[in-house]
Amino acid sequence: MDDLDHTRCKDSRQVREHQLFDAIAARYCCKDLLPASRRARWLRLEQTLRDMPLSSTTQLLEVGCGAGFAARYLQGRYGSYVGIDQSEQLIDLARTYNASEVARFHATDIARYEPETRFGGIFMIGVLHHLTDPVRILELITEWLTPDGWLVVNEPQPANPLFSYARRVRKHIHKDYSTEQEEISAAQLTAMFTEAGLCDVCVTPQGLFSTPFAEVIIRPLPLARLLSVSACALDRALEKTARPVLHRLSWNLIAAGRSAPA
Repeated sequence: MDDLDHTRCKDSRQVREHQLFDAIAARYCCKDLLPASRRARWLRLEQTLRDMPLSSTTQLLEVGCGAGFAARYLQGRYGSYVGIDQSEQLIDLARTYNASEVARFHATDIARYEPETRFGGIFMIGVLHHLTDPVRILELITEWLTPDGWLVVNEPQPANPLFSYARRVRKHIHKDYSTEQEEISAAQLTAMFTEAGLCDVCVTPQGLFSTPFAEVIIRPLPLARLLSVSACALDRALEKTARPVLHRLSWNLIAAGRSAPA
């Protein structure tokens, strides 16, 4: 494949992703409106940002913010929040549900976004594996950090063959699930973050029982809510006490890295 064909392939993939998330925006938003999935998604956010220092003055950026519920879940723990997403439909929902005096949303592609300020913390949940050139994007995003600012991502990993198989099956049977995405190993995440110029890179496992509730609306809803409560409690305990074991079992990995000091 020559350079022109490769560029066209990347552009086509981006268009397909954009069209998919515009099409499923309302259903995607429901994950944060229903109690069972909301609890699991809130836990995933908390666990993702557990090593990022947050305060009432922190300027946060979420890349691929979806319907922007992180702004609500983290309310009171940041000074300002900016969420960007390439889906206009998702950003419309984010503005409807989660915009405030300190939380703003923009419909834009990552590569075209021009921030007005630098951020003390930037995070992405389930975004990196959709990108055709993740290292280039990480290098770009790193430039938006303040000195000693933190970049954190949460990504699906391939260590558990059962979960990898479940993802492959879901690509074929679930029309709302992107067929473009890939899994990223701990070694790959570490190498990407290091190549992007980040230091103190750390990769930890996340999600064993709670992840399906974060990704799929499970019915009947009352039963799903009870099961989600138990799944989240189990994961919270396991991620405190059994991290080494979870590296080979978990659905996801969290990668965190710090920008160079001034």
